[in-house]
Order: sequence, then structure tokens, then C-alpha cells
Amino acid sequence: MPWGGPTAWGGSQHPDLPMKQRFRMRAQRLLFSPPDPTRRVRHGSPLTLGGREWQVVHTPGHTLDHLCLWDADGGVLLSGDHVLPTITPHVAGSAVGDSLRSYLATLDLVAHLPNVKLGLPAHGHPFTDVPGRVEAIKEHHAERMETLHLASVAVGAASVERLSHEVFPERHWGVMAESETFAHLEHLRRDGLTERWDDNGVMIYRSAPVS
Repeated sequence: MPWGGPTAWGGSQHPDLPMKQRFRMRAQRLLFSPPDPTRRVRHGSPLTLGGREWQVVHTPGHTLDHLCLWDADGGVLLSGDHVLPTITPHVAGSAVGDSLRSYLATLDLVAHLPNVKLGLPAHGHPFTDVPGRVEAIKEHHAERMETLHLASVAVGAASVERLSHEVFPERHWGVMAESETFAHLEHLRRDGLTERWDDNGVMIYRSAPVS
């Protein structure tokens, strides 16, 4: 998806960026690309790394292809962006599926891995209580969904951008906040708590009527 192009919920990724900065970001995407994988793995695949034997744990949510690595013998989990010790990982809204539901399910998956004594995250310091941190993150998302559902009742029919302003402080407004708001709204919609329709390319949500 090109910078400045449409998002899954409608609107531009970066509507307020100066044109020069948009061109620079687009040029970076054309000049640089992720390296091709030297080995493809899947959930449960064994992997030798740094003299340790790891098991691949597929943990979609932050991204569709996010992986954690688990050393069952050493009790170490490379938690990446899936479980962070002090902040909640960004859950990217997707036009396909329910990324928040996938994220919550795989949080439970890593919380129940046996013999995990140490989590090594992509951001922040190592931490020891992986199950406890998982519960705190799940509570955060439950509170976020409650806040968003109440906001959709109070505001009425609104875009993802508008509703993101109800749950994020102004300093965080933008495409990241909208993406996570979209993920939560889609989760609520699939649970029958919100409904949506397309208004000239922009997704509009409102609280579902009580039957």
C-alpha cells in the first residue's frame, strides 16, 4: 500500500504530511525492501539459533506474520512485539479477519507455554511474569472495547477517525490510532455490538440496535 494511499477503513494514511515528505517516504519504499527469507517456518517448527533449540510460535495480531520463539529447555520466550513489559503492543486493523481476536487468542497461547521463566521483548527490558503481563494486556483491551462501545453509543454513526479521537489522546491521533480503533470496532462488529456500512469509501460504524 503506497504512503498516502487509502486505508482499509477509508481515508488517507498520512493526510497531513507535506508533499516533499510523502515523496521521500514513497522513495524509501521503492529503494529498500525486506530481505527474502532464507528459510520459511511455520507454527511449531524447530529452529536452532545462538546455540539454543527454539520452537516457532505463530502469534498474529501486531502483524499477520508475527512470530515468537520459545526455548522450552531454557525457559526463555523471545516475545518480540507480541508481549511487551510496560506498553501494550499495537494491534493492526486488517481488512481480512479479526486481528484483535487472533491477538487475544495467541496471548493465551503464550501465557500457557510451560516453563517460561523469562520474556525477551522487542521493546523494553527483560521481564519474568509472562502470564501476568498477558492478563494485564487482555484487561487493557477489554477496557478499550468498553470505552469504544460507549463512545459509539454517545457519538452515533461515525468514521474510524472520529471514533479514534474518543479513545486516544490528541497527541496520538493519526493512522496508528485509527488502525487500532478499526481492529477493535471490527471485533465488536463480529460480536454483534456494532454495525458498519460504506459511505463513499469511508467505513461508518455505530452501536448495533438492541434486539
